[in-house]
Amino acid sequence: MTYVDEDLVLMSMVAFMPAVTLSFLLERAVRFLQGRGVGFARAEAEHLLTHVLGCRRCELPLRRGERVERALLTEFLPLLRRRGRREPLAYVLGESDFHELSLRCDRRALIPRPETEELVEWLLGRWEKNPPARVLDLGTGSGAIGLALARAFPRSCVMAVDLDPAALDLARENAERNRVDNIRFVRSDWFEKIQGRFDLMVANPPYLTAEELESAEPEVRDYEPRKALGAAEEGLAELLRILRSAKNFMTPSAWLVMEMGIAHGEVLKREAESLGFGSVHIRRDLSGRPRFFLASQGLLTF
Repeated sequence: MTYVDEDLVLMSMVAFMPAVTLSFLLERAVRFLQGRGVGFARAEAEHLLTHVLGCRRCELPLRRGERVERALLTEFLPLLRRRGRREPLAYVLGESDFHELSLRCDRRALIPRPETEELVEWLLGRWEKNPPARVLDLGTGSGAIGLALARAFPRSCVMAVDLDPAALDLARENAERNRVDNIRFVRSDWFEKIQGRFDLMVANPPYLTAEELESAEPEVRDYEPRKALGAAEEGLAELLRILRSAKNFMTPSAWLVMEMGIAHGEVLKREAESLGFGSVHIRRDLSGRPRFFLASQGLLTF
C-alpha cells in the first residue's frame, strides 16, 4: 500500500462519517494496519482506539454500536496514520507500562522491552529479602530499570547514568511522573564520572551488530535511537567496556548484571574470568535464549 492509498483509506472513513460506528471504525483500522505490515493489527488498533476513548479494551465490545463523533475521528486518524507508517505503538501513544510504572516514551530513548522487564522481576525476587544499599543503572534511557528498582527498594540509593542528556531528561520526567525520589541521575560515559562502590550494577547497553540493526523491523531501525541499539565489535564493544571497569566500582559481594546479545555469552564469560571475577553465570530469558550475563567477585547465589 502506498502513501496515496493510505490517504484514500483515511479519507474514506471521513466520507462515511454519518454512518461510522466504533465497530466500523475499528474494523477499517485493523485492515489498514494489516495492509501496512503491522503485526497484531487488531490488538494495536484497539490500543489506539481505547487511548482516544479513554477506556479499557474490555469495554470495547459493549460500545461497538456507538456513533463516532467527529472530534474522536479527528484525534484517532493521525495516530492510526503514524502507526501505519510503522512508528512504534509506544511512541504513538506516548507511554508504556513497565513493572508497575507508567513511563513516558518518545524518541529520546529506547522503548522498554519485555525481556528487560523479565530481568527486573527476577532481580526483585532475588534481592527482596536483602535489598542492595547502592544500585547503579548504567545506560538508563527512559529510566525503566533504575526506577523499577528504586520503587521496589525505597531505602536503597539508586544512581542512573546515561551519556545522552535528552535521555536523562526523559528519565527525570518519568521519576517525577511515578513519584520516585530515591534515585539520582548523572550524565556520564559509563563509569567516567562515577564515584564509590555499588552492591548491584545493572546495564542494558547497545549490543546489536550492524547486520542485526539493518535487518530489524522498521519500528526499531527507523525510529528508535541507533546509538542506544548497536555497538562495534559484533555488538560487544560497550559490554566489554563496562565489564573491564566494573570491578573498580563494586563491593566485594556485588553483582554485575548485563543484558546481552544471544551470541555474546562465551566471550563475556572468558573475559570476566580473565579479569578475576569469581562467579559468572549466563541466564536465559523466558524464550530460552541466553540473554543475561551475571558476574560477581564473590558467589552468585540464586
